[in-house]
Amino acid sequence: MDEIAKDERLKSSRIKLITVALILLVTEVSGASITEANTFIFKIEFKKAENIPFLLFMATVLLTIRYHNYAVKYHRQLYSQWDEAMLSTGYFMSWDGHSDEMPEQDIKMLGVLGELVPCNYAQYEEAKRESEFEYNYVRLFFDRRIRYCRADSIYPYDSEYSISKELGRYKLFQIMCFEQQFQLKRMVNSPEWIDIFGAYFIAFTAIVCYLFPFVMKFHVDFYMFLMKLIFQ
Repeated sequence: MDEIAKDERLKSSRIKLITVALILLVTEVSGASITEANTFIFKIEFKKAENIPFLLFMATVLLTIRYHNYAVKYHRQLYSQWDEAMLSTGYFMSWDGHSDEMPEQDIKMLGVLGELVPCNYAQYEEAKRESEFEYNYVRLFFDRRIRYCRADSIYPYDSEYSISKELGRYKLFQIMCFEQQFQLKRMVNSPEWIDIFGAYFIAFTAIVCYLFPFVMKFHVDFYMFLMKLIFQ
């Protein structure tokens, strides 16, 4: 997407986030410490150098939030493109025995859409002639839904089909597995994914590395506290 490459605010925010997150990551993983900094004019010496990782951690969190504000619109665009491409695959919609010799009434829609909205090729073409429409893929935490949207409708969508309710939980699980496989292929073949989500990966890795010792210490202290309560 050319829009991502031309967005200077997104690019500036991404560079700042990656730079700070990498410094935090290096200090946490390698055990390096920052005691002084040389600038073009003067030298800065840190008397409380142990507080620098915390400052880097706070800067990483704030820069991640700021970067997300610029990048969120591209999240939607990428997922919309992926969903549109996924719905066009044969897994979601294909036709049974599509040929010029067969009557259109005998050609059945197959795939997930064919199970949700059974119809033949003649009905499908008639609906397209009456009004332009599209199917949208909707992600929910414990469900996936298909929305039928008409271009001339005054409503956001005309019909919505819950996959878990219409086709069952096992079919939902199969669709979600296909969804993850499809997205993984798109991520590998899509440079835009690295442009947008690569900064998140570096930032979250740095944050986890910083918080990990504190979480482990809390678990040990909590375990020792429980042992004292039990054996006192």
